[in-house]
Amino acid sequence: MNNTQLVLRIAIIVFLVEGIIMLGLSVLGPISSPGLEATIDAFVLVLIVSPIMSYWVTKPYIKARDHAEQDLTRIAQQNALLLNTAGEGIFGVDRQGCTTFINATAAGMIGHKPKDLIGRVQHEIFHHTKRDGSPYPVEECPICATYRDGKVHRVEGEFFWRKDGTGFQVEFVSTPIREEGKITGAVVTFKDITERKHLEDDLRKSRNTYRTLVDNLPQRIFNKDTNSVYISCNRQYAADLGITPQALVGKTDYDVHPAELAESFRADDKSVMESGEIRELQESYIKDGEERFINTVKTPLEDEKGNSTGILGIFWDITEQKAAEQERQSMEVQLRHAQKLEAVGQLAAGIAHEINTPTQFVSDNTRFLQDAFADYGRLFAAYERLTDAATGGSVPEVLVDEAKRVAEEIDIDYLKEEIPRAVEQSVEGLGRIARIVQAMKEFSHPGTGEKTPTDLNRAIETTIDVSRSEWKYSAELITELAPELPQVPVLPGEFNQVMLNLIVNAAHAIDDAMGESGGMGEIRIATQQEGEWVEIRVSDTGKGIPEAIQKRIFEPFFTTKEVGKGSGQGLAITWSVIVDKHGGAIDVESEEGKGATFIIRLPVKPKGKLHHE
Repeated sequence: MNNTQLVLRIAIIVFLVEGIIMLGLSVLGPISSPGLEATIDAFVLVLIVSPIMSYWVTKPYIKARDHAEQDLTRIAQQNALLLNTAGEGIFGVDRQGCTTFINATAAGMIGHKPKDLIGRVQHEIFHHTKRDGSPYPVEECPICATYRDGKVHRVEGEFFWRKDGTGFQVEFVSTPIREEGKITGAVVTFKDITERKHLEDDLRKSRNTYRTLVDNLPQRIFNKDTNSVYISCNRQYAADLGITPQALVGKTDYDVHPAELAESFRADDKSVMESGEIRELQESYIKDGEERFINTVKTPLEDEKGNSTGILGIFWDITEQKAAEQERQSMEVQLRHAQKLEAVGQLAAGIAHEINTPTQFVSDNTRFLQDAFADYGRLFAAYERLTDAATGGSVPEVLVDEAKRVAEEIDIDYLKEEIPRAVEQSVEGLGRIARIVQAMKEFSHPGTGEKTPTDLNRAIETTIDVSRSEWKYSAELITELAPELPQVPVLPGEFNQVMLNLIVNAAHAIDDAMGESGGMGEIRIATQQEGEWVEIRVSDTGKGIPEAIQKRIFEPFFTTKEVGKGSGQGLAITWSVIVDKHGGAIDVESEEGKGATFIIRLPVKPKGKLHHE
């Protein structure tokens, strides 16, 4: 009602009241009497003035009422806005369970329009059935219970049902509404938790899968906080300690290990957490009187701000692995020895030939000198008789003739020419034999088991001499050895074996390429320094290595040779010696049909202990 309507109503009431009064007065006496006229005039004046006075008297109250109505309207609008913009569904019910209000979010979630729900029993519309499809008695409904018992009910996991018959999981809070101390209904807030439940189910399944996986791993796994207190562990780790995983939670290493071992573990934990770096170590311990070995990896854990939250540890028994590694190393040594013997066997005939050739002509020259010395003996005897006669003062002609005859018989001019030549050849042959023997001695140097600063150029030249019989009929061997090459710390015997393998392989590759043509190939060996590395290149003009197998040539027992012509260990041992024992690198460059180049790189600066001769 606005202000004008209110004033009109007051005026009408005043007119009616005054009209009734005047009518009463006219009945009591004639209007023409002076007293009555005055009274009537007064009433007329009151009639005119009273509406105006009524308006001014009621004006403040009218304004207050207007303000109150405006405030109520504004509050109602704000409440409606809050309800309809709330992210959660909100609705109210009276004591009969009928919907008194519902926001757009709630109506949208259950597929209805808000106006279609007002005045209807909510339980019958969207809360009528349980999750399993069975009817939901209203007596069991927590929402209905609220306006019966006056308690707040919090429920999670029940289903609300949409208009199309589909359901969704909800979490709701039902709160009683009280007016003047009496419960008049309930207000319910709810939200769809279907997605959250799916995520929780997925997380639960993931955790179960993770737990199953971790518990069935052969490795031992544990998690500790920043105080090295166990947070969790897998079943294998707990079984080693003779307890359950749950029993270990909250304990420290001091509770389950000897004090000395626990102190060591705690120090390792602290080091990992302080450094923020993963640490891997191998440790040994005695179990049932037997030494066992374990490999442990400890990883620092951090929160999103980078603060340490503890460590994750994993370890596994490597006793069998260590034994297998030792056996492998032993087998590797045996294989290297076998490969050496194989190489020596290959070289034996050639070396015998290399030694036999100078030995043969030294022997022949020695026999020649023996015969020549006998002839000279006859001539010396004739000269001695001639000298004796000359000493007596008379030289018989017969003695002179004898001396001349003997000189002619032994061909003295031939002996004077050939004896020096025979001696020279013998000296050269003996020198050649000495060089071969020295090369063999250097090549087969047993070493000390420690790296020794070595003249690689000299070692290469020695290996070339030793292997001469393997390549001299197949190729011309050219060397380009850097004269200022620094000494490099190597295991001399192992390095010589590597060079022998590469030279022999190069010779065989050229033999295969030349076939029966009898042509000569070329082997080129070069050395140079590249910064902190020395590089050795061994090239050949053989068939080359197909690209498809270049990555496999260093694998143990891999060979392209015919059965019986190679064990497939040469390049595998070469790789092991260069990479594993010397910290170097070896690679191959090859183009099929154009030969191959093996590139060895060795560090100039040693790592580890050196032996200085």
